Parts: sequence; structure tokens; C-alpha cells
Amino acid sequence: MVTLRILQLNAHGLNARIPLVADLLVRHSIDIFLAQETLLNPRWRAIIIGYAQYRTPKTDGARGLAIYVKKDIKHEFFPLPDTPTLESLAIRVYATGTSIVVANVYNSPSNRGISTPEIQAILQSANHTMVAGDLNALHPAWNKSRRNKAGLQLYSHSLQQDYTILTPPTPTHTSCTMDCVGSDHYPVLLTIHANPVVCQLQRPPRFNYTKANWAHFRSQVHNGLEMQRFKSPQSVDSGVEHLTQVIQKAMHASIPKTSAARKPDPLSCHPTSSPLNDKKMPPNDDG
Repeated sequence: MVTLRILQLNAHGLNARIPLVADLLVRHSIDIFLAQETLLNPRWRAIIIGYAQYRTPKTDGARGLAIYVKKDIKHEFFPLPDTPTLESLAIRVYATGTSIVVANVYNSPSNRGISTPEIQAILQSANHTMVAGDLNALHPAWNKSRRNKAGLQLYSHSLQQDYTILTPPTPTHTSCTMDCVGSDHYPVLLTIHANPVVCQLQRPPRFNYTKANWAHFRSQVHNGLEMQRFKSPQSVDSGVEHLTQVIQKAMHASIPKTSAARKPDPLSCHPTSSPLNDKKMPPNDDG
């Protein structure tokens, strides 16, 4: 039986943690990564090599969501019903003989509860739907003696509608420093026994490091860097973004690329019938 490995994390700011997250995804063979509280500026690319990206930006009323899915897994953006109080974003993943909608959801603590009608609308949006994320819902059924309004509402709703709530045995909000990749939350891993449809993609051109002009690369990086003091988390994020751009520009100027090595499979992993696949969009944007 083939498995689908899904990792979810309240990132508490994703852009500066991309290298650590990318390493975490590789080490744990993650197929889908769901991030909440990304705090991503729309102009930040936040690319993870080998993964397609879908996201909603940080706004005055939202903290931002992101979904990363391996490019060789057949999938598409999935429009969810309107959820005024919940941040939500979803993709449909194709498995042998079926498909699964994976919804990334964030419920802000400022809501002082959770909208169960919105949860119900998400669950009923497809035949097979999974909701994952940070719902800020505490209940003794999964948080020992801790409880809050959102937890009581969600637990009662799950009994009425007959769905299962899966949670880790300990709270995810923590001060950990290992696989938290700098966040104040533990990542949570879920393994689904399914057979995702995998298709062969055309291998994009890659940098040929054996033919790199490293002297020119060093010169490009040196000339592109700017000395600056970091006085806030926002300035650190801006500095990381600038450094990334300088390195990428130097690489393109100093390192030749190989040619594509294989033909695309007739079965596309990104159906052309949907114009939303390669866009960064709000979850309810119909294009």
C-alpha cells in the first residue's frame, strides 16, 4: 500500500524558514506540506524546489496560508465554499480510483469559538475531504484537561456529524527548537494509506556546476550585497529576500544550464482545464 505523507505546521512566519522547511520535507519524505500563519508578503516567492505552491497572503484580517505539494503528484487547486471567519485553502489530490480534497484551515484565537457551519461546508465540498491546520480548539478528548469554546463546539459537532478528529497526544504550541524549524509550534505528521497518481514530468533545465564560472559568481554576489542593520523581524525577512535574489541572479549569470532530459507524460499532473493551478490566489477565487 502506497502512503501519502502530509505535514502541517503553524509556521509563525514562513519566508525566513524556507531553507529549514525544505530540509524537513526532504528528511521526512513529505508529499504535502500545509502551513498556517505564513505572514507572507504577496511579492515574496517562498519557493521550495520540487513542490508546487498555492497560498493566500497576509492581510489586515488574515495571517496567510500555504500548501506545497510534490510536482509529480497529480493534483489541482480546489475552490472551497465561502468561509468568512476561517482562513481556508484546498487542493484535490488524485489517487487510484478516487480523489481526496485536502483543506488547510486556520481559526484565529480572536474568533473566541469556531464556526461549525463553515467546517461542515468544507467537509461537504467533496466526497472525500480532509481538514487539517490550526483550529485553536482545545478539548479534554485530545488536550487532557484543557478546553475552550472552540474545542467544545468542534467536539460536539463531530459527534453530531459523525466525523473523526485526529490530534497529536501533546499540545503543538511549544518552545521547541528541533523540528519546529524556528516556529513556536510542533509540526504534525499524518500518513494516509492511498495510491496517489504519480506522473512523469519533464525535467527542467538544471545548473551545470561543473562548468560554473565561480570567480564571476563571487564578483556578482559581492557587487550585489548591501550592508545593513536588522532592527526588526520584518527587516530580517527583507534581508533574506534580498540575499536570495542576489544569489539567484549571480547563478543565472555565472552557471550554464543543462537541457531538458525527458519528455512529458501524456497524463498531466496539473490539468490545463483549470487556470488556477500556477497562481497564488485567495481560496474562493474563481479565476
